[in-house]
Amino acid sequence: MIHTAAFLVANVVLWALKANWLVWRITNGAVPDEHRGPLLWVSRVWLTLWIIDTLWSWSYTIWPRQKKS
Repeated sequence: MIHTAAFLVANVVLWALKANWLVWRITNGAVPDEHRGPLLWVSRVWLTLWIIDTLWSWSYTIWPRQKKS
């Protein structure tokens, strides 16, 4: 949940800086050339890591580990 909260706060900041890749993809379908840059790549990479982390975390909820004796 901490990672999700940090992800949401960072995405609001990136949105304010017009560097949020997800918002550009949802609203326009493409990112204009003048808004491309390192922050856009940070947004994309963090989105990918957040998705992987969320799926990984939910996998422990769906398939809990057995405790070793």
